[in-house]
Amino acid sequence: MAAHRVRALLMGGQACVFYGAAEFSRDTDLLQRLLEAHYLQHRAAPTPAQQRFWLLELRTPELLIEAVRSWPGLAAELSNQRPLLHLAESGTLSQLSEALGAEQSAEQERDRAYWQPIKTELEQLRHAARRR
Repeated sequence: MAAHRVRALLMGGQACVFYGAAEFSRDTDLLQRLLEAHYLQHRAAPTPAQQRFWLLELRTPELLIEAVRSWPGLAAELSNQRPLLHLAESGTLSQLSEALGAEQSAEQERDRAYWQPIKTELEQLRHAARRR
């Protein structure tokens, strides 16, 4: 961007990366609470889109087990996308909790890998700006 004299403003996470204070996927607790609240608020009369969303995104073992038991056909259909739905079907909390943790760790690693090239480029720009 600097080489082409493009003026830019970095905000939020990008500014953190640029100034060397990057944090990746640290909002998982907040996300989990939002998912729980959404599920509990709408589970009595959910739309098909909400059912699908919850089965793919819920991170609370007890609620995921409840959702799988409420919509077993959809859960079976989505189990190719989210294999741990099979564990939720069996209702084994300890195994499901472990699988959810592994899923979250894999997600964080994908997030780190996605942002690494951008982080590297921004660090180079920052160092180049300091040399001037």
